[in-house]
Amino acid sequence: MHSDRQGDRKFISYPGWIAIPDEPLRQCFIEDASDGGAKLIVQDEQNIPRHFKLFLSPTARTHRQCEIRWRQSGSIGVRYLGTKVVAVAVR
Repeated sequence: MHSDRQGDRKFISYPGWIAIPDEPLRQCFIEDASDGGAKLIVQDEQNIPRHFKLFLSPTARTHRQCEIRWRQSGSIGVRYLGTKVVAVAVR
């Protein structure tokens, strides 16, 4: 299930926010992170689309593009798309 993981994993427990178009931000917790992705603790994992933006703050100007690689009850595994954090304008 996790054989395509890139980089060394580090256990962390850090809040994050999932951004889905036309929906309010959803809070999650980032765990088991590596340079290539992370495990996110989420509510209602089945209603998160395959691709989304992950912010480290609800007012952050940067995010990571993510792709869901697996889903389990209460958590998802994501792969970061691209290698850079993308800056966005705050309105």
